Amino acid sequence: MKSLSILIPAFNEENNLDNFIRKLLKKLNNIDYEILIINDSSTDNTESIINFLTKKYKNIKKINNKKNFGFAKSIQKNIYKVKKKYLVVLPGDGETNLRIFDYFKKKKNNNTLLFYWKKDFRKYRVYISKIYTLLINFIFNKDYIYYNGPVFYQTRELKKIKLKSSSNFFFAETILELSKNKKFNPKFIPVELPRPAFYKSGAINIYNIVLILFDIFCYKLKKY
Repeated sequence: MKSLSILIPAFNEENNLDNFIRKLLKKLNNIDYEILIINDSSTDNTESIINFLTKKYKNIKKINNKKNFGFAKSIQKNIYKVKKKYLVVLPGDGETNLRIFDYFKKKKNNNTLLFYWKKDFRKYRVYISKIYTLLINFIFNKDYIYYNGPVFYQTRELKKIKLKSSSNFFFAETILELSKNKKFNPKFIPVELPRPAFYKSGAINIYNIVLILFDIFCYKLKKY
């Protein structure tokens, strides 16, 4: 039986988190799993929902950030707490096609499973993602299909990496770092992107774009 840690940073996800977790649990049969939900100093009822879930389900644990760190930093600061052989990081808004777990259950080799969206309801994000992928591939001489989708990491390998980025460059950083190992064998799988019950997009704004470009610059020039 495969063992899997699921790390879920959540900030103000009272409208999505409970429904998302209930759907997620239905996909975890025949997996030895733990779910770690990071309350990233939410100001709504997210923490109360997490408390309810931890009481009801023994395999769900709560992590409280003392201040709002954001998605990438929340993972970096808490990754040492995961215990299972594999690790996947998911957003708390439910913006994940849970079919990815069907592929994980069938996994029989050392391929790292990376997922990309073959159908995205966020039309403007499609073009931005293509430009971003082309930019990363050009700068770092890669030919990967996508960088910001879910990844089933080998926990041991990911813990060896000193992750530095504080932006959405985080996922690209993990893939670029893992690709330094000659044994890294990525398998890209297309899945459709579901629409969360309550969709709020804060990822694309000037501040985040500048932060991503800064992280790319620092990573390229090893300025961290």
